[in-house]
Amino acid sequence: MALFTDNPLRTVADLHQYEAGVLETANVESIDLTAKLVLAQGEIGNQVALFLIQRGVYQDDGIRAALSHVAVTPPLEQWHAYHTLAMIYRDAFHSQYNDRYQPKWKEYERQADLTGTLAFQTGIGIVPAPLPRPSQPPVDRIAGAVPNGSYMFQVTWANSIGEESAPSEALLFETNDGSAAQFRVENAPALATGWNLYAAPAGETPTRQNSLPLGLSETWTLPPDALAAGPVAGTGQAPVYYVRSEFRR
Repeated sequence: MALFTDNPLRTVADLHQYEAGVLETANVESIDLTAKLVLAQGEIGNQVALFLIQRGVYQDDGIRAALSHVAVTPPLEQWHAYHTLAMIYRDAFHSQYNDRYQPKWKEYERQADLTGTLAFQTGIGIVPAPLPRPSQPPVDRIAGAVPNGSYMFQVTWANSIGEESAPSEALLFETNDGSAAQFRVENAPALATGWNLYAAPAGETPTRQNSLPLGLSETWTLPPDALAAGPVAGTGQAPVYYVRSEFRR
């Protein structure tokens, strides 16, 4: 699972799956959907962090540090979607006092309350030794006998007990005129002991190219022959335990 601090829990495309008219509403009422997603996740994060701190989990670490240990579960994703939609239709209602927006505002607010409660009752998943999602790695263009083409690359962090972070955003690289791509990593988190490289021709799913994690100072170079048909990247670390409660918001 991804960590709470890795990415937005839900995206604009996800909101459209929950509410087909949200894009039109945002356009008509000049509402920034991306900004609302960020604000909603921040508000949910404050509640989750308070929940953990009150129960003695990461009590002295602060909100950001506490959330960096939280794995994203389906109830958290649903809570984020409904809370964002409630914020959107609340703002649409208040901007024009248009009564047609109020029922959706109130219904999504109700759904957000229900899924928020569910998230706490089913449990907040905790990753004691989190590996944050890496950013796109530095890549150097070097001489190499690689056929011209477009390739997709992703990297993950690895730790000493075989766990792996969520993959980085895919990076597109085009080889031309006898060039190849050479990758390295920077700014490794404290708990990372290595990294993995995933690659594929553009449009295909990247697969792992190294059999064992690469050292933090090692590089990986696009080979002139076929890419390895290794496993695809996972979604990140699974929770080691859950903090549950009969908490009511």
